[in-house]
Amino acid sequence: MTHILIVDDKPENLYYLRALFSGSGYTVEEARHGAEALVVARSHPPDVIISDLLMPVMDGYTLLRYWKADAELQRIPFVVYTATYTEEKDARLALDLGADAFILKPCEPDVLLEQVEAVRTRRVSTPGVESSDPRRNEVMQVYSEALIRKLEEKSLQLEDANKRLARASLLLEIAGRVARMGGWWLELDASHVVWSAETCRIHGEPEGTAPDLERALHYYEPLRSRPAVQAALARCRSEGTPFDLELELVTRQGHTVAVRVIGEAVRDEHGRTVRIQGAIQDVTERRAADRRLAQQAALLEKAQDAILVRALDDTILYWNQSAERLYGWSAAEAVGRNAHELINDDSAEFLDAKAALMERGEWTGSLRQVARDGRRVVTECRWTLVRDEEGKPESILAINTDISERRNLELQFLRAQRLESIGTLAGGIAHDLNNVLAPVMLSLSLLRDMVGPEGESLVNSLQQSVGRGADLVRHVLSFARGLDGKREPLDLREVARELESVVRETFPKNVAFTIQLAEAPCLLRGDATQLHQVIMNLAVNARDAMPEGGALQIVVDREQVSAGPVATAIGLAPGAYVRLVVEDSGEGIPPEHQVVIFEPFFTTKGVGKGTGLGLSTVQSIVRGHGGTIELESEPGKGTRFICWFPEVEAGAGAQSARPAERRLPEGRGECVLVVDDEDGIRSVAQRILERSGYRVLLAANGREALHLFHVHTGDIDVVLTDVAMPELDGPGFVAALRADGVDVPIIVSSGHAMDAAALMSTGAEFFISKPFTAETLLATLRGALVGRR
Repeated sequence: MTHILIVDDKPENLYYLRALFSGSGYTVEEARHGAEALVVARSHPPDVIISDLLMPVMDGYTLLRYWKADAELQRIPFVVYTATYTEEKDARLALDLGADAFILKPCEPDVLLEQVEAVRTRRVSTPGVESSDPRRNEVMQVYSEALIRKLEEKSLQLEDANKRLARASLLLEIAGRVARMGGWWLELDASHVVWSAETCRIHGEPEGTAPDLERALHYYEPLRSRPAVQAALARCRSEGTPFDLELELVTRQGHTVAVRVIGEAVRDEHGRTVRIQGAIQDVTERRAADRRLAQQAALLEKAQDAILVRALDDTILYWNQSAERLYGWSAAEAVGRNAHELINDDSAEFLDAKAALMERGEWTGSLRQVARDGRRVVTECRWTLVRDEEGKPESILAINTDISERRNLELQFLRAQRLESIGTLAGGIAHDLNNVLAPVMLSLSLLRDMVGPEGESLVNSLQQSVGRGADLVRHVLSFARGLDGKREPLDLREVARELESVVRETFPKNVAFTIQLAEAPCLLRGDATQLHQVIMNLAVNARDAMPEGGALQIVVDREQVSAGPVATAIGLAPGAYVRLVVEDSGEGIPPEHQVVIFEPFFTTKGVGKGTGLGLSTVQSIVRGHGGTIELESEPGKGTRFICWFPEVEAGAGAQSARPAERRLPEGRGECVLVVDDEDGIRSVAQRILERSGYRVLLAANGREALHLFHVHTGDIDVVLTDVAMPELDGPGFVAALRADGVDVPIIVSSGHAMDAAALMSTGAEFFISKPFTAETLLATLRGALVGRR
């Protein structure tokens, strides 16, 4: 096996040649300069040597001279392999000194192997220049010139390198000052520390300071920082473990400085740690900035508003804790996702808001958004376009405040205002209706006497209808003024039966109607008119849900509710209940409408086809009766409303809405002053009272009534007065009478008891509700007169 010696000062060249020749079957030895090569060759002569020219200690030319002068080595082929001496005269000199081949780097591996093998197999090595050779002086002169030329080149390269090094050192020093970073190293054998200029400045020491290890450690705070540095140095020295510490030192001037210190071990060729070197950086300002940022971040996290930062493509970059609370997404889940897709419910309004932001640089308004759990939230948004140093848009700062509750309160307030307006209107209408119904109600007793027994049923029917109308008016007034109707025990089956004929006669024939009533009484304490309204509203809604026809069923029964999850879900306490079910086979109610179906003014009907108050009123009435209402519906499968009312014991007995009133004795010639602005009421009241033995004086308002009192002083026995009248109303009239010392009984007539409250407080003593029957009027008059005797 061929033995080759490779000589080169660069490890990468040695590695390459060793791999090439070892892979080609050579045994390889190495040397890093000429002197080492001579020692290796003389102890173990190779079959061929391949050497670089430019090397430290001994260059290739000198090695070649010594090689050819050595009697043992001169016969061994010598190949020059160089990248530095590349001129023709360099090659000529090498060949004159005895080189067997001159090869320029780089060379293709196959070519290099071929030329080396050719030299080795030639077996005759080129002799060197003998001292007696006449060319010796010439060759040596060329050799000297080559060395001088290379020395000059190296000198120029060194000078250039020194200039570059100086520039690099200056830049490094500037960079160190800007970054407040310096270098250091600790010579372990000498135990002294070398500091760069910036390291000296960080410690508050003059440039060039090189303290010993103990003095260098003295700068660090003794309780925490110094033990940490000592431990890190010890581990680095013994184990070679690098370190990176942040701690505090005290400068020569007594200032505390936060520093970052990093260090690593430097080993010799035997693997022994001979030096520890590293860098030190003043991080005082950075740490202060970090603290400020941490404080600001803490403030952002404590803010009650949801604060988020978005990229221009709406990717979320920052998400505070309030955003987590509002939307339900953690910061880890939200950051990196698209805000438009994650939390916005209405794409159009979001895109409009963003367009306005990009145009004006800021935007304020409200958006409908959605939380993780599907909750719809309304947020008041304040968006700002954040720009970079050049003024180009960079990101979007969004501050979103949850105003869902406030918006709901605003909507409730608006609804309350609308209801108040409706109530005011309803009150006015009800007052007028009372005045219309009052003369009709009063006339019925006259009509009964006129038609005789054969017309009795007709009069009774009229009286029932007028009574129902009067009840409706009272409920309109109760709604307008927020008062409950009169509650008394009644059988819900009877209420349903009264409406059965209305439904059968008025609903379309393509609606198949069935009613199912329990055999036993279904007693509850309630208001018959309001319960009529509940059943009628639910039935009408069912009819409207079946425009092409279908099935409508009303069920009234009794149900015993036990404690358990079903009762809890419905919101019922255990006990006995009367149940009203209204079920249809119509189009059903979508889930999104079911959650708002009972809200006032919510309707899916077209303009003019529904007010949105029907189901709201139904729910209000049911709850007012101590009950609750359930909704079961699926789109395309119909709808089922279930109303639950607490049952009353059978012993309470269902009572009629109007117990029969007994006819009272007639008058005895007493004078009655009737004060009302409605001609019909005055004229009918006059006929009834005169037929019953009273004398009557009529006044259209309080002013006329006062005049009559002055004209007929001492003749008037009792006063019947309305409340709302022109010129002088009822309260003013009564107050004037009492102020004049008039002590006659005063009866107030009004459509609502609250209207009478003002009159009663000014001296009125009796009250009758409009519209009233003749029997009620006569009974009240007799009671007022008898009570004064």
